[in-house]
Amino acid sequence: MFGRVAIVLWLLAVPALADTIRAPADGDHRDAATAALTPVLQSSGQSAVVFYPGTCRRISSGLTVIDFPSVAFGRAASDTSGLAAVRDVFRNDHAVSVQEDGGVVWISVHGGPVSLLDKKIRDLHFGVEAQYTSPLALMAAFDNTELRASIARLGLRIIVKPVNILVAPPQPDAPHMPPDMRNVSLRQVLSRLAKTFRSIVYVGSCGNAAMIDSTLDWLGDDTTAARSTDEPRHHPLPH
Repeated sequence: MFGRVAIVLWLLAVPALADTIRAPADGDHRDAATAALTPVLQSSGQSAVVFYPGTCRRISSGLTVIDFPSVAFGRAASDTSGLAAVRDVFRNDHAVSVQEDGGVVWISVHGGPVSLLDKKIRDLHFGVEAQYTSPLALMAAFDNTELRASIARLGLRIIVKPVNILVAPPQPDAPHMPPDMRNVSLRQVLSRLAKTFRSIVYVGSCGNAAMIDSTLDWLGDDTTAARSTDEPRHHPLPH
């Protein structure tokens, strides 16, 4: 079972990696995953979608987060690139599956909620702000009525969390989602999101609290998708 969607945009510095790094067994290790993947994805111009099962943990604010599991990350060999380099990052963890589809790297870490990928959406709408602002785009996808119904039929529920984000206004040549996507799977939607906003999209689940969590980590190229001159706006996730 899954829980409600929480969406956070992180801009992360990428530290140097030793040949093999395993994070401690407890806690959230998504930052370590992003640090390991970012230089490889940047060098090949690729984006990624990562599915993982984690452990739900209640934080001091009272909200629940899904911790990314401990994974043995390695430094990709200098003579590898693209898909081969991403696989090299996870070469010491045989429970991680890495595939490529349409320029997007799909990573399944120790399983994850992959059964959602083939759920069909007949009509998905992105408002103007969601078209240009990656967290709102991800929010719109998971708030789609058809997808929510599919999640409910699986015995899952989506938990609402408020987020504070910078809204990117429409700009000429700025990366953006289309106003509508029709007759698409969740796989196609997440692929389009990751490629459009040059991001790593994480989708995690936890069984101990029946929750789902989706997050974008920006890969840090010259896109305007994560920047805005507007004041931050508070967007509660819709019920």
